[in-house]
Amino acid sequence: MFVPENFIRYGFRLLKGGVDDRDVAQAFLLGISNDSIGFDAFNIMAEVPFSKDEFLAWRQEPTVLLEKSFSGITELVKARGENLDELANMWGYVYWSIDKAKQVLGYEPKYNFPQFYEALKKDDQAHYPYANLPWWGV
Repeated sequence: MFVPENFIRYGFRLLKGGVDDRDVAQAFLLGISNDSIGFDAFNIMAEVPFSKDEFLAWRQEPTVLLEKSFSGITELVKARGENLDELANMWGYVYWSIDKAKQVLGYEPKYNFPQFYEALKKDDQAHYPYANLPWWGV
């Protein structure tokens, strides 16, 4: 799913099933260059930065887990006029594994939440150059 997002919402999508356009391109190229695949399906998304056990805790106290894993995230988000509770509760609570894509395709997403977090700390919005594009058809 590719929708216009601001920089913060782009990053938080990476926590739960979101993916960077550039990682999708990587997966596509890996797929078409792999002669052993006739037809198959893969989850192509960012690497979830939590274990499955931690992801269960995510359902109960997502902001606590985020602050524990990414110290200072609460203040960074607040300083940019966003609400961490709202962001942490976007996009549902399903854990999507990318293990099959990693094993079969050699897929290694490069644009994950930890990289977004580092860019956020530096206020480096060039990390995602497609942020803040206008909505299509509007």
